[in-house]
Amino acid sequence: MDDFIKKYGPWAVITGATSGTGYQFAHLLAEKGIHLVLVARDKRTLLQTKEMIRNQYQVQVETIATDLSTPDSISEIEKVTRPLEVGLLINNAGYSITGEFHCEDWENQSKLLETILKTPMALTHFFVNEMVKRGRGGIILVSSAVAYTSVPLWSVYSAGKAALLNFGETISQELKKYNVDVLTVCPGAMNTKFQERSGISTPGLMEPEKVAILTLSSLGVKTTLLPGMTNSIIFQGLVRFLPKCIRLPLIENVMKKFQRQSK
Repeated sequence: MDDFIKKYGPWAVITGATSGTGYQFAHLLAEKGIHLVLVARDKRTLLQTKEMIRNQYQVQVETIATDLSTPDSISEIEKVTRPLEVGLLINNAGYSITGEFHCEDWENQSKLLETILKTPMALTHFFVNEMVKRGRGGIILVSSAVAYTSVPLWSVYSAGKAALLNFGETISQELKKYNVDVLTVCPGAMNTKFQERSGISTPGLMEPEKVAILTLSSLGVKTTLLPGMTNSIIFQGLVRFLPKCIRLPLIENVMKKFQRQSK
């Protein structure tokens, strides 16, 4: 049996699995022989993805059509996966709301926070307990490059992603002694449906397949990953050293520019 399957198999759960990095994770893991539980909102797209992967890789695939912004989604996922030996959880689902915080409906902002922070934490808590008992497993948390800085017009999104990065780094240390690996990946802008839903048009997009490949190869090697040299220079270099009085107005102007370009 392949070492990857021994450590992170035989089943993996992927949220946001029908597009972008989630879709790429599904193909890469199926190619390795990992059975999949695919989670997304659109039932029709889920079933299409399921059939495609089953036919191409001959692995077992389960699907869960649910809205991760609702608390009921946790119990739905738990019900389907309880009989399975899940060795890898990929918390990938996400979107953002672009605009000034006070202008946006709080219910929508609350659903966003549920999707990108509370649900990943809840799913991690559920699956990691069994991983600890088995003495093996992996958790991948998909945060964002904006976790490294405050982003005006993305107030809730950037705050949630920063909290997710902090959470991932914390539990990576806690779980190390149980042989459970935690990797928090912080991609910059990618060529995915996320950009369209966020109302942001961004040049120089990374391809999700490349991000997914880098992520899986870094699991068990690193605890955080910021893919792309340009992203590293911007978010771990320039952004960190610019004073807030310069950085925040600069980022706000950039966000406004991208938002106008998408309209």
